[in-house]
Amino acid sequence: MKIQQFPGSLVKKPFFSILLALIILYLDYITGPEIQFPFLFIAPVILITCYNDLWWGLSLSVLLPIVSVYFIFLWNENQRFIFIIINLVIRIIIFAFIAVLINVVKKQKRELSERINNLERFLPICSFCKKIRDEKNHWHNIENYISGKTSTEFSHSICPDCAKKYYKDYIK
Repeated sequence: MKIQQFPGSLVKKPFFSILLALIILYLDYITGPEIQFPFLFIAPVILITCYNDLWWGLSLSVLLPIVSVYFIFLWNENQRFIFIIINLVIRIIIFAFIAVLINVVKKQKRELSERINNLERFLPICSFCKKIRDEKNHWHNIENYISGKTSTEFSHSICPDCAKKYYKDYIK
């Protein structure tokens, strides 16, 4: 089972995320200081981090709040400079944190996909003793092989058919 990727090549390029960020910045600018859209900046940060790499996500995480705060200076708002800087730092920290979280999830997804692909391939198994051959041509007990590749633990029991076959004298 392959994990599906988002269709379309536009999303995999930073162009789409940057275009989305510019559109949101434009909306932020034309609405003036009364209405701001800082929460919308999360979408391009998430997209660019998901489909590119962390560097792009962190870059947008810094640039978007800086441009947004620059708009406040363009509107000549009489706000205290310290509050504007605190707002800027908080936005940068939040967006960068989101980019780092998305990158961690992306890394975990890639590792999980590799693990799934590793477990889904054909396993050479002995027809008689059921041992599995690894990449180095060493033979392993099936329980040891699977336990070594995954976090699966085995407990042994006897199925009803084998119980009847091997312990028919002890079972009613």
